[in-house]
Amino acid sequence: MVSRIALLGIVATAIASAIGAGGALAQAPDFEKVQIVDDSLHPMSLEIAPDGRVFYIERFGRVRIWEPDTGETVDAATIPVHSERDNGLLGIALDPDFEQTNTVYLTYSVPPEETLTVRVSRFEVSGDTLELGSEEIIYEWQHQRHTNGHTAGHLDFGPDGSLYISTGDNTSPYESDGYAPIDERPDREGYDAQGTSANTNNPNGKILRIVPNEDGAGYEIPEGNMFEPGTEGALPEIYAMGFRNPFRFTVDPETGWVLMADYGPDAAFTNPQRGPQGSVEWNVVTEPGFYGWPYCIRENVPYVDYDFATGDSGMPFDCANPVNDSPYNTGLAELAAAQPASMWMGRTQADARFPGLGTGGAPMSGERYHYDPSNPLPTRFPASLDGHWFISEWGANWIKSVTLDGEGNPAQVHDFPLPGQLVRPGMDLEFGPDGSLYLIEWGSAFDGGNDNSGIYRIDYTGEPPANNPPIIEALTATPSEGDAPLAVEFAAEASDPDDDELTYDWELGDGGSSAEPDPTHVYASPGAYQATLTVSDGTDQVSESVSVLVNEPATASPDLRLTGRPPVRRVGPRRGQVRFLLLATNVGDASAEGVRLCARGPKRRIAINGKGCVTRAIAGGATTKHPVEVRIKPASRGRVTTIRLSARGPDIEERTARVRLRVRR
Repeated sequence: MVSRIALLGIVATAIASAIGAGGALAQAPDFEKVQIVDDSLHPMSLEIAPDGRVFYIERFGRVRIWEPDTGETVDAATIPVHSERDNGLLGIALDPDFEQTNTVYLTYSVPPEETLTVRVSRFEVSGDTLELGSEEIIYEWQHQRHTNGHTAGHLDFGPDGSLYISTGDNTSPYESDGYAPIDERPDREGYDAQGTSANTNNPNGKILRIVPNEDGAGYEIPEGNMFEPGTEGALPEIYAMGFRNPFRFTVDPETGWVLMADYGPDAAFTNPQRGPQGSVEWNVVTEPGFYGWPYCIRENVPYVDYDFATGDSGMPFDCANPVNDSPYNTGLAELAAAQPASMWMGRTQADARFPGLGTGGAPMSGERYHYDPSNPLPTRFPASLDGHWFISEWGANWIKSVTLDGEGNPAQVHDFPLPGQLVRPGMDLEFGPDGSLYLIEWGSAFDGGNDNSGIYRIDYTGEPPANNPPIIEALTATPSEGDAPLAVEFAAEASDPDDDELTYDWELGDGGSSAEPDPTHVYASPGAYQATLTVSDGTDQVSESVSVLVNEPATASPDLRLTGRPPVRRVGPRRGQVRFLLLATNVGDASAEGVRLCARGPKRRIAINGKGCVTRAIAGGATTKHPVEVRIKPASRGRVTTIRLSARGPDIEERTARVRLRVRR
């Protein structure tokens, strides 16, 4: 069949074992790797259209389309690009409404070299032709080219229609001995990542988030980015920052999480005078934040503040309170606390939480698989892989999958059963509407131009399972944090591909349990709890967890307010006396004990309840009323008398109020 050209005929059957936290996949699937394009040159990124066409780009500017009906590949256009160092045609994303708009977004380095510009543009597609004359410039940023510096340029749309753009740190990796490039000497702008990744006023070393204008060039800023528009010294398009080279990422269409891989430096060993050995990261970005580069890496392991002018080493950077005092910084000096990596690997050191990752230095991030029970194709990936995030290591030639908990934290790392078949995989990993995984292999040589580069599709070829396990589609705890005692409403959405009846089993982390889909539970004691839901269809079961944090109850305290009623008044003397009310209100939650209430005035005889001062207990939320009598001398009639009210007690600081009285003549 022409839609299954170049069949490799290699079927890998293996138990996909869970590495790290333990456990195993529900299936032992068979997969088949099918080459669909065998004449690619420097293939960079791909997208699959709803009709099954595969759009892919090559670094030197060619845009190509593979046709599933014929198995042929056609040239859609060639974009003029600057292709030295890390530059070229870098990213592609189809419009979320591609079937209606027929538009595609491309990232490319604008020629000639002197422009120093990287651009994201939108183009129209007519049939299998990309119309160069339809270009609308959406976003541009400046990028130095006098030395090698990471560019990135990957694109993806989020579920809200926002366009995400990755940018590299645009900093040379070759003159800092494989550690943090923080060279603050004059004329070293391309050698200090503090001027880019850690600079809130520079777009490089970031994940950017914008909304392209629908009716022309340009963009708008969506809500929810790291900095509000108008923030001095900060770009409003920044979603997350502090990255070295976020070369590949994807935005999960169900959660909106950014699942990304970030390349790290190349130091062969840890040096106490400089910092840790070369390390790379995978991160699940669930909200805006600063991810550490060039100050911290891994789980917030700091680099050392090294002086490139003198060769002296200072103190390790403070990951909790990073300060950017570089002369190349044009943004904010005080940065947000660095976020630790979700997963990492070093050159020879491994993340102890996920030993199955091993060691290495070339991380790639692909898509998260979402099983579609309505898809009738037998080649779709099985339900046992629903929710798995697919990643790869470009140099070690493997693909693995990662399961995530309800908060986006990696839970387990699984081998993917394609051993020995990959050659620098993961330049892109995307799922098509057919439920198959499409990938780009770069080929053997690092510099590209390989005869064995190509575009592939991985199909499932195993027997359909006798039973498909349930799918937990959503899991929430509301609220997920609060003071003890904390009442939490749990909610679960689950389905079964076979329409089997489901049962629910909650283990709530404090010994409590429930068989209801949406239970309510009260946590009496402070602590961090994991509430785990197991859903069963009678044959198979799946589990997911959600976190609940119960804090120590806030200490109740009294809060006293004093008023005189009325605060300003004209009064007439009766037997030489004037009266008003002192109101003492405790707006706090705790009772105010031993409160001493007093009234004072200049040369006046003043009494509260017949006394100069009184002592009272005032319950939380209560108001006490106390008559105040002021004896006025005849000579004082017509003058203003100011009465000072005061209250103090063991649990409250002194509170005061004033009442002004004018007595009629």
